[in-house]
Amino acid sequence: MEEVLEEAINTTGGPKGASTIAIKKYIAAHYPHLDIENRTYLLKQAVKRGVSKGQLKQMSGTGFTGFYKAVVKKVSKPPPAFYRDPDEKPTTIDLLEEAIAMYCEPKEASPQAIKKYLSEHYPHLEIETRSYLLKRALQKGVENGQLIQLSGKGMSGTFRLVESYKPKKPMETMIGVAIKAANEPKEASVGMIKKYIREHYPTLDIENHMFKLKRGLEKGVKNGELEQITGKGASGTYQLTEPFIPSP
Repeated sequence: MEEVLEEAINTTGGPKGASTIAIKKYIAAHYPHLDIENRTYLLKQAVKRGVSKGQLKQMSGTGFTGFYKAVVKKVSKPPPAFYRDPDEKPTTIDLLEEAIAMYCEPKEASPQAIKKYLSEHYPHLEIETRSYLLKRALQKGVENGQLIQLSGKGMSGTFRLVESYKPKKPMETMIGVAIKAANEPKEASVGMIKKYIREHYPTLDIENHMFKLKRGLEKGVKNGELEQITGKGASGTYQLTEPFIPSP
């Protein structure tokens, strides 16, 4: 939600910032799955959290009303990409798959999908014969407010990563990676795709080469690898048409 909120503010805002009304309308139009019209509390929580963390600045108004601006912070070193082989030059569709997988919201998966991912990519855990490790980690994640169990009990149902998810232990990190990877369907707005490429592949200079992103999106749709959910051209939201399970 933090990334979605930042995108909405930067897209709809002017010199005085973006109003909460405009932000809400943008999220409702571009992220219908968030059902923001009936879940305004999600937006209120995200705004409050953004202000308290210094990521947002309230330009006018009080409480939830008024105008907000995103605080621009210099990043000396880009965070690590979701998955990347430093010796292999990624194709455009590789970048799009990475970006959509990383910035898809919400991020959720079943314990079975999480277990399968851990078994394939972290064999040293021997999770098939030590399921108790996963069960214990999921329970602790819910207790600590890092995970939300949307349905089911124990090792059933669906678990969602909270937006402020900050793993402190290796097992928590691996579960976070597994949920991001196993979450389906994967979709993200062009704004978030562009942000991911800008942060993780700065040498591509995407701000001055938007035609490459637009061409990649068009080619992805033409080849059946992407589906445009909302908007036209290099705007709106795109979804991967096939399951994409990246390596850690």
